[in-house]
Amino acid sequence: MSVIILYAIIGVLVVAVLCLTVKVCIMRPLYFSADQCEEYLDKLIKSHMIQTLEPFTMENSSVKVGGKIRNTETAYNKHVADERGFLLLDCNTRKTSGIEIADLYDTKNHIFYHIKKIGDLRVLSMQVINSCLYITSPGNRDIIMELLNHNLGNFSYVFGIILNPGQGREFNLPLKDKLALYIAIKVLVSRGIKYKIEFIDSAV
Repeated sequence: MSVIILYAIIGVLVVAVLCLTVKVCIMRPLYFSADQCEEYLDKLIKSHMIQTLEPFTMENSSVKVGGKIRNTETAYNKHVADERGFLLLDCNTRKTSGIEIADLYDTKNHIFYHIKKIGDLRVLSMQVINSCLYITSPGNRDIIMELLNHNLGNFSYVFGIILNPGQGREFNLPLKDKLALYIAIKVLVSRGIKYKIEFIDSAV
């Protein structure tokens, strides 16, 4: 439990420092105006967008919960893992001190996928930060190797964002969500880790 608390504290401190940095950039005209900041974030996101995953649909995300059919990220992740041959890591936190390393792992291309609905982008960003801090800690190397069943060399992340029905991939995120993504991106870039952003269409 103490390890979980430690990583949570580290994650919060990283976010706090980066939030302060971003706030200074926004509030001081000497650096960026709010419009300039948002324009910069838009370009950053669009320059890293990819389209590889199938839409979030009734067929690939349905699960029966309490006698009712619900559409969940967990069911969608399982479908993608089965179809693509990815390693399913969603909710697999027993060996990693409660830290969710990823939802999916592409074993061939060494890509970690974190997938969340569009309303949970701050949670998505924090999960990526926690994952990055855990994986890059030398003391966790053996645990990661056991979890993935191979040595982890260079790896990257994909932020998978499930849109609401009808939004489309050109949907303009609220500024608070762009900042949440930016904070996680800065953590990755500071460690030389590449990333992509994927907006996943939704039919439900």
